[in-house]
Amino acid sequence: YALHKEKGRGHRGSRHVHAQGEMLYVDYGRLLLVGDRRLQLGAGDFLALPPGCSHRVSAVKRAPFNFLNIVYRGRVPTALSNRVLHLTQEERRLLTTVMEEGRSRLPSHAEIMRHVLNTFLLLLDRRLRAGGVAESLAPQNRERRRSLVVERALADLRLHHTQPLDAGALAQRVAVSPSHLRALMKRETGLSLRRHLRA
Repeated sequence: YALHKEKGRGHRGSRHVHAQGEMLYVDYGRLLLVGDRRLQLGAGDFLALPPGCSHRVSAVKRAPFNFLNIVYRGRVPTALSNRVLHLTQEERRLLTTVMEEGRSRLPSHAEIMRHVLNTFLLLLDRRLRAGGVAESLAPQNRERRRSLVVERALADLRLHHTQPLDAGALAQRVAVSPSHLRALMKRETGLSLRRHLRA
């Protein structure tokens, strides 16, 4: 499965173990992974954990963060396992596709998720073997991540302007909590989410 998880300020997860492997991709903020060692992941970072790895995920400096959590059966290339990697824009786009297919539950979504995830892993492995380096995300791009959520919400409102829509449904469509979406909309557009929904 692939779940997009939004965690609030001060989040401290419980320690757990998966019989399968687990992948983490941070799309906003920073998280601390505590397992055999302490690893800090920032926006654009990816980590593939092997099966049976005990760990927990927590906020860094009590700040909120969002991440994509993928639990899978199978093996990842050895070069990718248990190593924090910064992803390219294309690699991030592939993981976004995995997330959107997981949310869609449309026919063949599981097969598409597996195909895209395999493509992602092979391309990432090839880049590392060739010595390629991902471009780093500047601090302003971490803010830009937030704007992408707002842009998606506004596009969804335009697309479905004739249908009744509430904050919960819209937030689910853009993969954040209703309270987080309300705060982002107010800060970035100057109007409340309620005002956008009524427009």
